[in-house]
Amino acid sequence: MCGVVGFSGKVGSREQFLALCKQSCIRGVHAFGAAWIDTGGCLRYVRSVSYAAVMGAIPDPLPDRIMFHNRYCTSGDYLVPENNQPIVFDHKHVALVFNGTVDMGTKEEMEARSGYSLLTENDGELVLRDCCEGEPFRRIDRETGTSFAGIVLGVHPDGSPYMYALRNERRPLWAFKVKAGYFIASTRDIASRTKLDTSSGIQVQPYKVMEL
Repeated sequence: MCGVVGFSGKVGSREQFLALCKQSCIRGVHAFGAAWIDTGGCLRYVRSVSYAAVMGAIPDPLPDRIMFHNRYCTSGDYLVPENNQPIVFDHKHVALVFNGTVDMGTKEEMEARSGYSLLTENDGELVLRDCCEGEPFRRIDRETGTSFAGIVLGVHPDGSPYMYALRNERRPLWAFKVKAGYFIASTRDIASRTKLDTSSGIQVQPYKVMEL
């Protein structure tokens, strides 16, 4: 179990975002990370076993697109930074945070099953690679027994940013509409504990990409 938080919009509340991150930490405290698009249109990210270090790195004002992850360690040693989230492909300017279980094998076993040459021991890398190939639900479909809910953040080759949420039916993910845009959280109760108005909350639909 891990926690996922996101924001997409204009002039979002940094305090609200930080509150969601704090309440999300009930879902895992092994490692933390965040990724965002800066004012120059570049993907930035931070990963640490220190929650305070990640919170301190989140820009003020809040970026128009940003996501956070807190980890309950499953796949890959969390003391190896590259195994923690966000999982990032610098050469493709794209990052992923997620909650779930995709493949609990070793790096070698995952490579043998997927045909990918992996950079990390984190099974979420498999889904990020699928997303980059335009098939985000390739291995998180109904037949595989996987569980997944996550956010992808990136920059297109033309320099335009993008962000989307996706999940299958085995993991929750909620979107909350506010005047500034959307806040994302793993569960409704996390949002409720931050005093966010949850009346506009909707579950991200399984097997449908939600553009943010």
